[in-house]
Amino acid sequence: MIKLCVFDMDGTILDSLEDIKTAMNHALKENNLPIHESLDKFREFTGDGQLTFVKRSIGEPLNKDEDLVNKVQKDYADYYHAHYDVYSKPYDGIIDLLNYLQDKGCKIAVLTNKPTPLARKIADNVFKGIKFEYVLGPSEEHPKKPNPSALLMMLDEFAVKPDECLYFGDTNTDMQTANNANVIAVGVTWGFRTREELVVNGAKHIITHPSQAIKLFESY
Repeated sequence: MIKLCVFDMDGTILDSLEDIKTAMNHALKENNLPIHESLDKFREFTGDGQLTFVKRSIGEPLNKDEDLVNKVQKDYADYYHAHYDVYSKPYDGIIDLLNYLQDKGCKIAVLTNKPTPLARKIADNVFKGIKFEYVLGPSEEHPKKPNPSALLMMLDEFAVKPDECLYFGDTNTDMQTANNANVIAVGVTWGFRTREELVVNGAKHIITHPSQAIKLFESY
């Protein structure tokens, strides 16, 4: 029986790429750097935390300039905090899935590489009515994914065994996180990366729509 479902945020429950692109291109322009027109570029850049995202967006060799990186990161964060919900919305079927899990008494949580205050702000405003047990980003105590520390903490707090937890994500980092904690890794194909990436990095299950997560939940 599944007792805990943990979700990545961007590319898993939140369709956020357009707002991320707009905010980063704003920050790049502010610092006289080339912007990226292709949305697919941002699929490649995201997933490993904000600092890594900024460095990938700037590109080499300029991303070796610490002052520039810090300035772009601040400009990005300031803009994104103010405009995170212009285009962003839950993926089709996600609210139904989360409500279903809550109705079944399954605990649900979000584990992201977004900063925690921003992730909680998004959860509160975009996912109104959904009771997440945790909405966590990286911290000194729980480093960014694929470190499994935060996921292991949740298992311990809720007395959930690894085989009683489904972890849903759309990137290699997510599948590695799930496997590092020995929980059940579920790759979602509607997000930012490819099915192949999910399989290679240890997805136990692949789903193409949130409705399939309900069938998966019921199968355990």
